[in-house]
Amino acid sequence: MSHTGDQPALPLRTKLDRLFEFGRSRDEPERSTADVAGTVSQLLGRIVDPEIIDSARSGDLLDLPAEIADALADVFAVDAMYLRETGEEVTRYDLVLQVCILIRDRGLRVAFRAFNLDTVALQELVALIENECPVPQTAAGSAARHHDLTAFP
Repeated sequence: MSHTGDQPALPLRTKLDRLFEFGRSRDEPERSTADVAGTVSQLLGRIVDPEIIDSARSGDLLDLPAEIADALADVFAVDAMYLRETGEEVTRYDLVLQVCILIRDRGLRVAFRAFNLDTVALQELVALIENECPVPQTAAGSAARHHDLTAFP
């Protein structure tokens, strides 16, 4: 993994926690590690022990084998670079995920090109949504399950 710039690298555990949060519908709990490991196993054509994902989420494992990282990215429909790299682009990507999570959880309907925003603008957008858009009390209108961020530049 490489890291550039002044920002600290996002730990793998933070990235995985973000993906589990991102990969659920508004009215549903996160998928279990066993369920995700089962899907990864199907993608790879071999058994992947859920413990490897649990260890990474707890911070005991700092890096995942590339094939597991790539399969996890596929499971959550995100760019594999998010789990395999560090640096400014990963930070931006993480902020886009945060924006998507906030929009979903607050039941907002927003059309924007987040990919054209710099890191500071994305951080400000996250703070704005967190502070100014309350979480609805009812669970009406769940968001779609598939999130296509693979076109991230």
